Amino acid sequence: NLATKHVKVGQTQRGTKTGGIEQLEAPIHISNVALVDPDTKAPARVGTAIVDGEKQRVYKKSRYTAKPEKPAAKKSTSKKSDEAAEAAVEEN
Repeated sequence: NLATKHVKVGQTQRGTKTGGIEQLEAPIHISNVALVDPDTKAPARVGTAIVDGEKQRVYKKSRYTAKPEKPAAKKSTSKKSDEAAEAAVEEN
């Protein structure tokens, strides 16, 4: 995402720095991001509701209940695997 930055004309050791309006990449705050409702294909507000004894995400307008996604697999960071990787590198 591009943000507009107004830059003053300045003076550096090598000469003058030109000023003007520059386009810079900038992060988007999480409050400016919305989930897309699968039914309406439009940005939607989301709430939670208890369905069949489980807490689930519900889109406000369409009342669509989203199926919970599978959690990401955890990566193991054991010392044994790190030591084995280092030993393999040293052998080569």
